[in-house]
Amino acid sequence: MKKTIPIIISALFFAGLDAGAQALSSMLVPSDPESAAMGGVSVASRANAFALDNNASAISLSEKTFAVGVSYGYWAPETSSNHNMGLGAFVRVSDRVGIGISGKYIMDRPMDITTESGAVTGRFTPHDLIGSAAVSVRVACGVAVGLTAKIANSSIGEGLSGTAFGADLSVAWHGKSFRAGAALCNAGSRISYGGDSYAIPMSVKAGAVWESSFGLEADIEADYLFSGAFMAGAGLEYSIFDIGFVRAGYHYGDRTEGLASFVSAGVGVRFAGLSLDFTYITASQTLNNTLLCSLGYSF
Repeated sequence: MKKTIPIIISALFFAGLDAGAQALSSMLVPSDPESAAMGGVSVASRANAFALDNNASAISLSEKTFAVGVSYGYWAPETSSNHNMGLGAFVRVSDRVGIGISGKYIMDRPMDITTESGAVTGRFTPHDLIGSAAVSVRVACGVAVGLTAKIANSSIGEGLSGTAFGADLSVAWHGKSFRAGAALCNAGSRISYGGDSYAIPMSVKAGAVWESSFGLEADIEADYLFSGAFMAGAGLEYSIFDIGFVRAGYHYGDRTEGLASFVSAGVGVRFAGLSLDFTYITASQTLNNTLLCSLGYSF
C-alpha cells in the first residue's frame, strides 16, 4: 500500500511562510506574543520566558532572576490552522551568567493517507518539534553574549521525518534609554526526509529599542535570510503604570520567503510576578486572524 501526501511541499513549508521558504521554516514562527504584537521585533527585547526565541544573550542582563512561561498560537487559521505550543524558562545563576531552555511544538493541518487507487486509509498530522538550551554571559557593563543550541525534528508524513541541529550566536547591549541586539540564527545542518536534503532558515538580524520616561517604547529590527530574503519590523508599546501594556506593530515580509507581511496588535498585564499577554495578527493574505497568548511568572 503506497502512502502519499497530496502536496508534499506544502507540508515542508508551513502556511504563513511564503511558498519559497526552506524546510523547518517553523523555526521562524514566534512563540512570544509580546514580540509578535510589535511586528515580530525581538532581537533587542528584554529577556522574558521566551528569550531563547528572541535573544538569549539578554538573559544575563535581566533584572529578573527567573522567568517561566507557556504560550499557544492559533497560527494562520484561514489557510492552514496550525497550532503552535511553546514553553520557555531562564534563570540567572550568578551576577554574570544565565541559562535558559525552550521548546516549541507546531502541528499543521491533517492530511489524508491514500492508496495508489485514491482510497483514504487514514490521516496524518505534519508536525515540528524544536528544543533549545542556551547560556548567556555578561562580558562588560551592559553588554552580554549568548549561545543557543537547537535540535529540531520534523515529520511531514508517515515514514517521512528528519532531524536537524542548529545554533544561535547573539549579543545584546542595554543602556539607560536605549537597547540594541544582533544575532546569527539557525546556523547548522541540513534536514532530509529520506531523499534530498534541505537547508534550515539561517539568518542574521539586528535591532534597537528606545524607551521613554513616560512609558512609551519604540522598537525596530531588520532580518536577512541566507536564502536571499529580507524582513523587517517596527513596533510600539505603551506601559500603564507597569501593569497594563498596549502594543502594535508592522512586519514586512519577503514575497517569496520568510514570514509574510502582517499588522499586529496586543495587550498585556503584569501583576505580582504573573503575566498574561494576547496578540492578534491581521492584514495578511496568509496570517489573517492569527491569535497568540501566553501565561508566565517571573521574579
